[in-house]
Amino acid sequence: MRYTPCMRVHRFVPALLVLLVSAVAVPAQQAPGTRGQYAVREPGSTVSIPLQSVESGRVVITTTGSVDTVLAVYDRDRTLLAWNDDYDDLLTSQVILDVEGGRKYELAVHLYAPWATGVFGIDVSDIIDTSIDDFGGRDDPGSYTLGSTVPARMDYVGDVDAFAFVPEQTGVYRVETVGTLDTVMALLDEQGRVMFEADDTGKGLNPAIETELYAGRRYTVLVQAYDPWITGPYELTSSLVQDGTRLRPTAHYHGGDVYAVIVGAADYRGLGDLVGTLTDSYNMYRYVRYVLGAPAENVILLQDQLGRIDDTVSSSMVQDALSDIATRAGPEDQVIFYYSGHGDERDGVFYLSLPEGELNGPELADTIEQIEADKVLLIFDSCNAGGFGELLVDDRRSILSASGSDELSYVYEAGAAPRTLGSVFTSWFADHLLYSGVDLTLEQAFNRTVDDLLSVQATQNPQLFTQRAEFRVR
Repeated sequence: MRYTPCMRVHRFVPALLVLLVSAVAVPAQQAPGTRGQYAVREPGSTVSIPLQSVESGRVVITTTGSVDTVLAVYDRDRTLLAWNDDYDDLLTSQVILDVEGGRKYELAVHLYAPWATGVFGIDVSDIIDTSIDDFGGRDDPGSYTLGSTVPARMDYVGDVDAFAFVPEQTGVYRVETVGTLDTVMALLDEQGRVMFEADDTGKGLNPAIETELYAGRRYTVLVQAYDPWITGPYELTSSLVQDGTRLRPTAHYHGGDVYAVIVGAADYRGLGDLVGTLTDSYNMYRYVRYVLGAPAENVILLQDQLGRIDDTVSSSMVQDALSDIATRAGPEDQVIFYYSGHGDERDGVFYLSLPEGELNGPELADTIEQIEADKVLLIFDSCNAGGFGELLVDDRRSILSASGSDELSYVYEAGAAPRTLGSVFTSWFADHLLYSGVDLTLEQAFNRTVDDLLSVQATQNPQLFTQRAEFRVR
C-alpha cells in the first residue's frame, strides 16, 4: 500500500503574477509548433510571451531547461486560464490548453525561487485534433447504462471521457475500468460535486469505485489517463453489488438541528495537489446529510476540483461559510466543521493552507467562537492538525485531529477500503460514521479509527481533544 503525505506548502499565489509581470526581453510571439528561448535576468521578474494560433484546437505548453519554473496562461482580459508548477516529478511546468483561432493569449513564466535567475525554453505543441471523442467531456458527457460494459478510448492528449447515467434502482454499485491503460476515475453527483476519486483501487492500474447510488438521480463518471500524454483503449464496466444501501441512518438523538461546513481542498495548482480530499469531504457530507439527517440547506460543501480554475477554495470562503452558520445555529443545535487539505505549523501557530490563502488558528478560533451551538465538533485531516487542538476545547466544543502538531497526515494513493476511500484517517473514521451497526460515542468512534489506522501505518497519531467524550456521533 502506498501513501502520499499531506506536505507543508510554501508557494506563490497565481494572482500575484499579475503584479509581477515585467519581461526581461521583448520575446517573439509563439504559435503552435514553435519553440522559444528566454531568460529571467533579474530576481523576482516574470517573462511575458504572447501566444496566438490561426486554428482552434488543443496545445500542450511545456517549459524546458534546468531552472525551476512556474507557468501561467492568461487570456486577453487577464483571466487566469491555466497554471502549473512542477509536472511529472520535474521542476519544469506544463499545461494543456484549448485555444481559439485568432485569439491572443499570454504565457507568464517566473522562477519558483524569488532570488533565482536563469534560462528556460518554451515548447508549444502542434494543434491536437480533439474533434474525435467517443464519450465527450464533463460538459457534454456520453450516455451509459449501469450494468453494461462499453469499449472506450483516450483519443488524444489530455482527453477526459465522461459517462452520464441514471440508476433504475437504488443499490450499491461497483464501477471500474478494465484494460492495460493506466486510468484514474472520478464519480460526480447530480450537482457536479466530486463524490469519489480513485486510482489503482481495482485490478492492476485500474480504478474502481463501490458506493451507494440512488434511483432517479443523475451521476457522471469521469475517466482519464494517469499520464495525460498516453492514449489508447480501455473498457468501462459496472455491476450491482447489493440491493438498497449500506448507509445506516441513525435515530435523530439531538433536540435541535444539524449544521455543517465541510471543506475538501485538492487543487494546489500542481504544487502538492491532493488526491483523496474530495472523497474525504463527500464522505463527511454523506454522513451529515444521510446519517444525521441534516437538510441540504444546512450543509455547506466547499470543494475545488483538479484542473478547474473557477472553483478555487479560499480562506475567505471558509470564514464566510462559518460566519453564515454562526448566524443560523442556535444554542440547541449541533455544528460540524470538517477540513481535509494541507496544513502547516509555523512559530507555534497552526494554519490551514488553502489553495487560495491561509487561515491561521487564532483567526479560525475567533470565527468559531461566534457559533452558539450546544455541540460543536471540529475535525482536521491535515498535516500538523494537532496544533489547533487546545485553542477551543470547552464543554461545548470537541476537536479531532488526524495528526500531531509536528506530524504529517497521509492520503491514500491506492488500496484504501473500497467503501470509503480517501485519506488514511478519514477513510476509517467515515467508515464507522457511515456504516457502523451500533451506536457510537465520539470517544468510541475515535478509538476504533486509531486502531484501524495503526493496523496499516504508524507514522501519524490522531488526537482527540474533548470534555464530552460521551457525545454520540451515531
